[in-house]
Amino acid sequence: MPTATETQAILAKASPAFQLIYSALRQCGARPGELCRATIADVDRAKCVITLKEHKTARKTGQPRRIPIGQKLGELIRQAVGDRPTGPIFLSPAGKAWTVPNLSRTYSRLRDLAGLPRDLVLYLARHECGTKICREKGIEYARRLLGHANISTTQRYMHLDDRELADAQDLVE
Repeated sequence: MPTATETQAILAKASPAFQLIYSALRQCGARPGELCRATIADVDRAKCVITLKEHKTARKTGQPRRIPIGQKLGELIRQAVGDRPTGPIFLSPAGKAWTVPNLSRTYSRLRDLAGLPRDLVLYLARHECGTKICREKGIEYARRLLGHANISTTQRYMHLDDRELADAQDLVE
């Protein structure tokens, strides 16, 4: 996963439009395609949720994908939408809906401009969110936030480093 310094290096070179969607991806753990397709009509401000009927696991679960909106994500959405009544939540610098290929290419270009390792990819924003939620709130919170039906899928999103493992080891008396 990118370090805080690496993330700052990417954001420093990014357009405001990319900064918004990338920050939202890191904040909510949504799949890039979910936020690219999310529209203003999908946002329920009263219930603080984005509801997507069409999503990766819709046929498997038979349920819509619900992306909770916390305060930070709510602010990013507010900035992205402005006073527009309809359309995609997040717009590219060209004023059109982001596509996953365009978003991924933009991330890769920014990563390369910043001289960062090529193994840093856009999808790691989802892993970063999942890992942080697991650390702070537990795996069930992460499972539900990421929209996983099975907790074994969520386990793949837990990235522990040696320092964390050493700290955990020190818990034993």
